[in-house]
Amino acid sequence: MDRPNLRDMTLEELEVFIAGLGKETYRARQIMKWLYRFGMTDVAAMSRPEFYSHRPAEVQLVQTHISFIFVAGDDVCKVKKTVDFGFLDFTTPGKRKNYCNEELRLNRRKKWYG
Repeated sequence: MDRPNLRDMTLEELEVFIAGLGKETYRARQIMKWLYRFGMTDVAAMSRPEFYSHRPAEVQLVQTHISFIFVAGDDVCKVKKTVDFGFLDFTTPGKRKNYCNEELRLNRRKKWYG
């Protein structure tokens, strides 16, 4: 199967394509947002300094089993991967947002235990 050019598709065409892959159609809106609002065409785009408004000298990509982490100068951007390990389920935007909020809450604690 040839790789389609997602930029050439309308939202409706992309929804049909996504549904054909057996995925939820809301993912088409996510893809459109990343393509047009954020200008991202793939993970490699976030690895380039010109992606960021502050133009860091370099961007370092660190991957974990659950995230892409972009170290861009003094800023760090973390993107949760769509994964499900049973004990950790990031398969929907709502679940990823919930885990992000929980991670922020834990990181903002004044007292660390350990």
